[in-house]
Amino acid sequence: MLSLTLALVLSSLALAEPHHHLIRIDLRGVSPDTLARIQLEPVRVEPGVAIDFVVTDEELARIADLRLGHRVVIPDLEAYYASRLATPIQVQSGLTVNINPQFGQGSMGGYYTYTEVVSILDQLRALYPNLVSAKQNLGNSIEGRPLWAIRVSDNPDVDEGEPRVRFDALHHAREPESMQVILYFLLSLLDGYGSDPQATYLLNNREL
Repeated sequence: MLSLTLALVLSSLALAEPHHHLIRIDLRGVSPDTLARIQLEPVRVEPGVAIDFVVTDEELARIADLRLGHRVVIPDLEAYYASRLATPIQVQSGLTVNINPQFGQGSMGGYYTYTEVVSILDQLRALYPNLVSAKQNLGNSIEGRPLWAIRVSDNPDVDEGEPRVRFDALHHAREPESMQVILYFLLSLLDGYGSDPQATYLLNNREL
């Protein structure tokens, strides 16, 4: 069993269909029974005031038929997020690990996509074969994507019986920050091994 599981599930970072909309429904004057007929998971709730949903064209039409007095906040989420990603960001991570793309330079507004994360795990294995195991498939996500994990230690391919700790991230949609934090921690350990006492101690005495 891997002890530090980087199960990075990016299956929900990008909306799969065109024409998604962010809508808001005023909760004042709407009965709970009527609201339950929406049968969608909200993305934001302001108790007693308003509730937000991300909906497709078909779902929007269905909600319109319910006459709940909805308001379209963002009419085209794909275009909205594409415009936000149009301006590249610059992140000074202080890391010297030679990966491509560099940390903070992922193609999703600086964040990594699923494909980029998988590539980086393979790159780290090639760069640090004595510290990083080959990735292993823990199973598939609900959308059929492999869930990858690696072990990081001074003997990553050997179970040495050292104390173990597991890290994982990206359990929810639209939360790339947690994935980036886990990767930054991983990269900082590899970057500091042999020079930083704490990173060196952790990799020599723990299975991560």
